[in-house]
Formats: sequence, C-alpha cells, structure tokens
Amino acid sequence: MTILRWLKTIDPADFTRVRLLSAGAVQATMIAFGVFKGGRLRLSQLAGFTLALTSELSMLGAGIAWGVYSLRVRRAQGAAPADPFSPEQRRCAQRAAAC
Repeated sequence: MTILRWLKTIDPADFTRVRLLSAGAVQATMIAFGVFKGGRLRLSQLAGFTLALTSELSMLGAGIAWGVYSLRVRRAQGAAPADPFSPEQRRCAQRAAAC
C-alpha cells in the first residue's frame, strides 16, 4: 500500500490524536530538560504533568489496542466487517439524526 492510499484511509480524528501525542512529547521533553538543569516543579505543576502523562499513555494504549484488534479481525475474517450495525440499529440512528 502506498503512503498516499494509506493517508486516505485515516480518519481526521486520528490526526488530532497524533498532534496531541506529539505536543505532549514536546512538553515532556521541555519539562525533563528543566528538571535536569536543576529546576524544580511545584506540586501543582507535578500534578498537571502527571495527569497529562497519564492521558498520553492511555491514548497510546488505546491506539495500540485498536491496532491489535483490527489486525486480529482482519486475520480472522479476511477483512474488517463493512457494517457492524444491524438494519434496525441503522434505521434508529438515521431517525435520531434527522431530528
């Protein structure tokens, strides 16, 4: 698969997640550099950093789990199912969206 074909398959929300992860990596690098140079974190800064790091790791874990799931489904079925919803669920969602 070429890169261009692969890029067309990516959901725009995935790009947002990638940007968030890269921004978090930049912040972690800057904080680590400051601490390495002798700076100290206040309790509020440490709490914020811990919360941000936890959310980054959970997003990364969710992405890995999603990838593993996708690979397992593809291997088990030859391809991912086209529509996981029943016709009744689809009609109900369409009626709700029309309101």
